[in-house]
Parts: sequence; structure tokens; C-alpha cells
Amino acid sequence: MNIIVTHMVIQNSQPLVSVIVPIFNGARFIAECLNSVVRQSYTNLEILVIDDGSLDNSVEVVNSFISKHPKSAIRLYCQTNGGSSAARNTGLINAKGEYVAFLDADDFWFPNKVEKHISEMIRTKCKVVGSLMRYGNSNSRMFGICGEDCSNRQADIKLGILMPVVLSSLIFESQLVAKVSGFDEQLRFSQDLDLLARCAQLTEIRVLTLPLGVYRLHGSSISTVHGVEQLKNFQYIKFKHSDYANNPKVSSYLEFNESNLFEIGRKDKANLHFRNFGVQMINGRVFAGAGQLLRALGASPLYVFRRVSLRIGTWITWKIQRNSNS
Repeated sequence: MNIIVTHMVIQNSQPLVSVIVPIFNGARFIAECLNSVVRQSYTNLEILVIDDGSLDNSVEVVNSFISKHPKSAIRLYCQTNGGSSAARNTGLINAKGEYVAFLDADDFWFPNKVEKHISEMIRTKCKVVGSLMRYGNSNSRMFGICGEDCSNRQADIKLGILMPVVLSSLIFESQLVAKVSGFDEQLRFSQDLDLLARCAQLTEIRVLTLPLGVYRLHGSSISTVHGVEQLKNFQYIKFKHSDYANNPKVSSYLEFNESNLFEIGRKDKANLHFRNFGVQMINGRVFAGAGQLLRALGASPLYVFRRVSLRIGTWITWKIQRNSNS
């Protein structure tokens, strides 16, 4: 592993927050991502960018960004490609903060994101806090609301069947993430779901019901390109956590994969196609999106109805809150 650039962290009275940004061939979006961190109203931050063997000019773009922001505490690490879990774990090993956040290189935050989270975490002593996000396309145009309040669904998170918000929206107490051993590097997909399920065994998961960033969906989004394989990882996580507190059922994904226990159900198919419907529509591919929606409806009309109802309800709630605060 090779540390490219290091800047000293300026100490102040705020708890240090470590922001870990894994990147693989993300040169197009990384500057916008990093800009959103250095422009936070919360000032005691360190940024750890982990290049996971990029083949594009990601490293050059990050180094250029660092040179233009000499007062920001940024460290860039380069490693051979090992997947996003390995990259995030590298960040965890080197992070110094009391709190840690994982921001994907194609997502970005609004300026008050970290301040809102740390205020809530200190006030409530909650060890994991997420927030809603806006969906965004490859041109940073924003749509709708991503995420949901999970106050009454803690059991589903523990079971590994609910990821109420995306990983880029979550901030964790660092000691908690260390206690659950970070990310499972045998999983290529849904590692965030698995991590949150393990954290939920030890603490409540809270969600701030206002959007504090943008979760970008585009044609190369991981679930669009590798949907079936992602479903297989998801099935393993559900199987693993169904009685996790008392008796983890399998020791490895390889064991599960070889046991022929994987089966794509109608709900899982609907989930895959509904998500891809959103990706296509956000990026202006209406006919492709319509095709994905029809396939989702064919797999499970009830699932699609519930997802649409949830999205509409979350959007209306947010609009009411915003209007009442304006």
C-alpha cells in the first residue's frame, strides 16, 4: 500500500469525523464528491480516499484536488483491486476519527450533512445515524427521495432484510464498526446491508427524515450491471442473519454458494427490475425503464405497489416538513 499525500489534521473541540471514499474508475464524479466534503459546515474532518486499482485517471484527479485544497486533511491510499469492502476496510484501519462515514465516489453531500448527524448522535448517544438522500443522475440532476424512516423496523434490519438508507447517508461511531469487524470482504455486493445488520444487533439505527445528500444512479450502477449476482449476495445475508444472534447458519459465502440454497423469488425479481426501472428513468431512458417496470409488475404487482406507495408517502412527508419549516 502506498500513501500518496498526507496532511495533518487540525484539532478543535469537535469530535473528528473520518470520511472514507473508495474509488474505482471514478474520475468523472470524484471532484464533486470531495468538494461536498470540504465544504461541510462541520469543520473537524479527515478524508481518506482509497483508490482500488483504478484504470482511469482517478488518482491524478484526486491528487489535483488535494493540491488545490492544501488546508483540508486528505490522505490518498492506492492498492491493487480488491473490491469496495477491502477498500473501505483499508480506510477503517487508517481512520483516526471518533466517527466514520463511507461516501461513494459518485455520491455527494449537502453542506450541513455532517453537522446534522453529529448533533443528533451527541444528543441521543445513538451510534448509527442515517438520513434521506435525493436520487441523482449522471448529470447531477436530482429526483425524488431515497430512504425511509426505520423507527418501527429495527427487527428487519437485524434480520438483514432491510437497508433503510444507502451507505453514503450513514455515519457510525468508529468503535462500533471496529467491534463488528468492518466489512465482509468475501461479499462483492450488499456489504452495507450485512454491516448494518451486524451493527443493529448492538444498537438502534436512526434515520433523519430530511434529505442531506445525493445518491447517484447511472448506467454503470452496480445493481444494473450485476443484478443477479447481487441478489445472490442478498440471499446469503438474509440466510446468515435469520437467527444471527443465537446461531449464525453459515460461516462463509462460499459455503452458502456451494450448498445450492440460492433461489430467486418473485419478490427478489421484482426488486431487481423495479430498481433498474428507476435507474433507466432517472437517466432519461424511458422505453428501457418502462420495460423494467413491466417485468417488475409481472414478477410481483404487490411488491411494486408497496414500493411506489412508500416512495410517494416519503416524498409527501418531506414536502410537508419542508413547507412547515419555510
